[in-house]
Amino acid sequence: MTATATKTRDGLEKVKEAEREWGKAEDAHRTENARHAALLRRHQELEDARRKLIRRDPELTDHLGVPVGPDNPVGQLDQEREKLDDAVDSAARVEHRAQIARSKKQARDALIANNAEAVRQEAYTDDEALRSSYIETMTKAAEIARQRINVCQRLMEIAAIRRENSRSVQINVVAEAERRVRQLAEEPPPAAGGQ
Repeated sequence: MTATATKTRDGLEKVKEAEREWGKAEDAHRTENARHAALLRRHQELEDARRKLIRRDPELTDHLGVPVGPDNPVGQLDQEREKLDDAVDSAARVEHRAQIARSKKQARDALIANNAEAVRQEAYTDDEALRSSYIETMTKAAEIARQRINVCQRLMEIAAIRRENSRSVQINVVAEAERRVRQLAEEPPPAAGGQ
């Protein structure tokens, strides 16, 4: 293997690793963001419940909003809220995860820029394989549609022999589908990048 080929292969591996790392960082950011959103919702639910209780019975708290007396439902809500994670700390964790994800993306982008030709060539190769698979799949679909036309023709023949109405046989729909699929097989979309 030549030095250039080794460098290209190593560059592609570094790009793929950077893409995996960026993906993990994005997933971690989304997870932390979802946790933070759930925490904020729970804080809001407890605050709303507290407000409703105080509105119904203002004697549950003193003039500063501090719960009065033992077994106070407002005090129980406050205790539950104190057990929750701190919203400011949670927001900071979300922002930290976002910064990590941005950093990983920048690292990935830099590797792609440094190995652009190899990455581009790999994408062209992948596209050519997909294009071949596309043509093969459309050709198979056209053959299946052709077989369905044969079945429809057979059903129409049986109906004619028995002097039955053959309008329920949808041969036109099947024939049109076969024509469209065959056209897609014969005229596939152009290759990516115009190659």
